[in-house]
Amino acid sequence: MSLVVSLAGICAIGLLTAGLVFSDRINDTQWLLALVVAWLLMLVATRTALPIRLPTFNRTLIRTAMVIATVFIVISAQLVRIQIVASDATYHRTAVAPDGEIMGNPRLATTELSVRRGEIFDRHGIAIAETEQQGDIYVRTWP
Repeated sequence: MSLVVSLAGICAIGLLTAGLVFSDRINDTQWLLALVVAWLLMLVATRTALPIRLPTFNRTLIRTAMVIATVFIVISAQLVRIQIVASDATYHRTAVAPDGEIMGNPRLATTELSVRRGEIFDRHGIAIAETEQQGDIYVRTWP
């Protein structure tokens, strides 16, 4: 039984690692399926033999804590994927609202300007922000 438990834990860690490393090759549905399978494998891995001398309440408490810990591990893996691995895709994502309005990252919209703006200098006269023309728009640059 301990071999099965160990293999389940190793497979769960391997599945999560592979999903994070190769996230550009899998879609969101496949990633969520990998998370569910990894969570089930982690549940199997947490089924270790507890001493019989432990009271029933303590055994139940330990098992509940292990289930909650596996849920936090899965949530942490999802947060790592969203905030670190897929941050570039999230940064450049655009969508259309039900009313037809196009929504996107407002930081990207403010980098392109339709009006030429002046340079910004620090107290020593060194330019800290400039505006360059690129086609019909002006883009703010920071040297």
